[in-house]
Amino acid sequence: MDRLERMGIASHAIDLPFTGYDDDVVAVREAIAAAGSRGAAVHVVCHSYAGLPVAAGGHGAAHLTFVAGRVPLPGESPASATPRWGAPGFRDCMVRGADGVVRLSPAAGGFLFAVGRVVPFVADAVAHTAALCGLVFLRVPRRPAPAAPARLGTEIAEGLRWVWRHRHIRVTALCAVVLNLFFSAFYIVVIVLARGRGVPAGQIGIMAAMLGVGGLAGARAGDKLTYFTWSGYELPDFNPA
Repeated sequence: MDRLERMGIASHAIDLPFTGYDDDVVAVREAIAAAGSRGAAVHVVCHSYAGLPVAAGGHGAAHLTFVAGRVPLPGESPASATPRWGAPGFRDCMVRGADGVVRLSPAAGGFLFAVGRVVPFVADAVAHTAALCGLVFLRVPRRPAPAAPARLGTEIAEGLRWVWRHRHIRVTALCAVVLNLFFSAFYIVVIVLARGRGVPAGQIGIMAAMLGVGGLAGARAGDKLTYFTWSGYELPDFNPA
């Protein structure tokens, strides 16, 4: 609205009373009449629910613009259609105060948390679906089939014996297993303690992002760290035969 004012276009935001559909229609008509009395063409822009009272009371305007505005079907009553719009749980969370302002009740926090809790799982499902679709177009070179394919259990056992025979790899693998188990439990404890002490969700997200950045930095510096800490040990070839 400030930008419109700088362009010389007078603008005004209508505060609907929300005391009933008819009252909202009257508020739209009065606002259009007041703006038209100044001799200028009136252009009304409405969004969401405001599309209903504007559709009914905006005939005095020169232009009507509906931005995702709700418009009833032909022959449908806006008053009867409005209760069906929006999630019932969210509608129950809206409270009109004594000052006429519509606010969200404390129960809205639980509703929004329940909705937001689904978002990570949806994003994860979309990512996995995209990866699955990408595999359809993946083409790899053909490899000759092994002469005598071994059983899966035999191969796993042979691999474990090979790891156990090499001390450096055995210790590294055990450290990785213990670290993964500890880190998963430790991070959950950190999140629970942070939420219990009132830490905002944004700061908890920054903590998780710092862990990711640390992993990337460690991977980037791995070559240089290996140069200063190399002990002269080379990884053996895996050749069970």
